[in-house]
Amino acid sequence: MLSPGILSSVKDSLPLFAGIISCLDHAGYSAVGGVPLRKYPPSANLADYEENFAPSETTRLFQCCADPDKYRRAVLDSPGIRFMYETFFLNSAADPDRCRDFLGGRLFDACASNGLFFDSGNNVRIPFRFVPLGGKTFVTSAFDRSLPFFTYLSYDSVVFAELVKKLRASRGAPARTLDFCCGAGFAGLSSTAPGEPLAFVDISESALFFSSLNSLLQGRENFEVASPDLFRARPPCDLILCNPPFVFLPENERDKIDSYGGGEYGLEATFSFLKIFEDALADGGEGFMITRSPVIAGRDYLFSELNGGRTSFSGEYYVLSIASAPPASWETALDIEYYTHVFIRFCKQSTGTGAGPFRLIPLPERERNRYYF
Repeated sequence: MLSPGILSSVKDSLPLFAGIISCLDHAGYSAVGGVPLRKYPPSANLADYEENFAPSETTRLFQCCADPDKYRRAVLDSPGIRFMYETFFLNSAADPDRCRDFLGGRLFDACASNGLFFDSGNNVRIPFRFVPLGGKTFVTSAFDRSLPFFTYLSYDSVVFAELVKKLRASRGAPARTLDFCCGAGFAGLSSTAPGEPLAFVDISESALFFSSLNSLLQGRENFEVASPDLFRARPPCDLILCNPPFVFLPENERDKIDSYGGGEYGLEATFSFLKIFEDALADGGEGFMITRSPVIAGRDYLFSELNGGRTSFSGEYYVLSIASAPPASWETALDIEYYTHVFIRFCKQSTGTGAGPFRLIPLPERERNRYYF
């Protein structure tokens, strides 16, 4: 479970983060959701992706596009919006007087005295990213792996939550939900309603801090947090959500535990977590996972392994997109042709179906092009 120091830190810092979010909401911070973060090289698929993106369903905030500056010019024309985007989302160094004016002297001084600001020369830097998603503002770390509390939240989290909501639109409320590899808690909080029991599990205490913080900021109290070795899925969960680390990295970069999935092609975490879920998932329940699979000699490796006895689950295997970045030379030496991003729905197998345990479901071309990450 969370250490007493972390728990008291969540409670002590809650009014400060709530105060910052109140200032951001009052100043129209949600507008920054219209600004894509990353640039990808132009291609026919990406152009189609931008054309078909549906801002009414989600946000452009983590969208990959050919020209982010086009959106920035349209959205960040107001100096106030640009200041918020650069200071509270990009975490750029900011003028302390400007920050004091924006937050008010009392809140600014309280944040500074409680370590929520870092000194940056004559400026200050806020090492927490405020992310407007789904009508809420989530808090996580700045995207800076040197931070001791670095916690990842990006576009795959947004895609994952959107797809879970879409597939569960006609389902009843789960009796208990497990958000495994919870990060900042976005998937669990986006997929459940206030009052529904929710368990956050992550190897990182920082992730459990942010999940707790975001829960309390949204008025959620019926939740628990635990590290994987202390979590006991009793009673079993009706809904399991998992966004595991899935990137395959060379040996000199494998300390990035938020990204590196371990083992064969970065899929060790994917397989080991599915094994854990065999006991954690209730009969009649369902789980969802977003991950990545290499294609080797035309064969989708993860799909083949799931249907070859690596799990006792059955379900659907959705191919979302082909990764835009080509494999590096060390990956092509392993015969990796490219990677696919995949979304998996899994449940306890029904017997006597006479079919493979997982069905491959490519999304329609027009929809698939929305899910690059």
